[in-house]
Amino acid sequence: MFTIIVLMAGYRRTGKDTIYTHIHSGKVYTWTVYHRPGAQMDYPHIFLKMPKVEMSKAVIAEYETMTGNIITDENKEVYRNDLIQLAENRKLTDPSYWIRKALESVEYTNEKYRMCYISGFRFPIEYEYSKSVAKLVITGRVYRKEVPIPDNPEEHALDNFATDFLFIGKNTTLEEACERFPQYRNYVKVSF
Repeated sequence: MFTIIVLMAGYRRTGKDTIYTHIHSGKVYTWTVYHRPGAQMDYPHIFLKMPKVEMSKAVIAEYETMTGNIITDENKEVYRNDLIQLAENRKLTDPSYWIRKALESVEYTNEKYRMCYISGFRFPIEYEYSKSVAKLVITGRVYRKEVPIPDNPEEHALDNFATDFLFIGKNTTLEEACERFPQYRNYVKVSF
């Protein structure tokens, strides 16, 4: 069983992986962070101790095994539609398949505290599955107004989901984020 799982949601290219890097390097100040009112929220500091798992890596690994194609950052866009199709097909038969695969890939640095940060949280079932294998699940959303709203319906499955944290880019205000995600209207700014 995991002690803590952090699930980070956000549209493609909003900065889900960058948030993790910034927290680890002490640059969290480049983001404005809000949390659910009335909640005890010292959590961003525990991200420092967590390994990061990208949900997309599980899809890529399976695709490479099936096809023999090697996917790199340079050619990832060429295979994007194939990867999406593979992910969708697996989810049809087992909705928790990708979150389970991602969690199976976690290498623990401390057996007493099993924690991980997962970027690419996209569906409510991933939250439900995580709750079944962790004592605590913390959720976050990343939003930057300059990132175009995606056309892919899968990018919108969590649009109405109220995460524990909202991270917004330095050029975005809470009011602008709430135009897209009104569930965050009463959130409180986190002080670091």
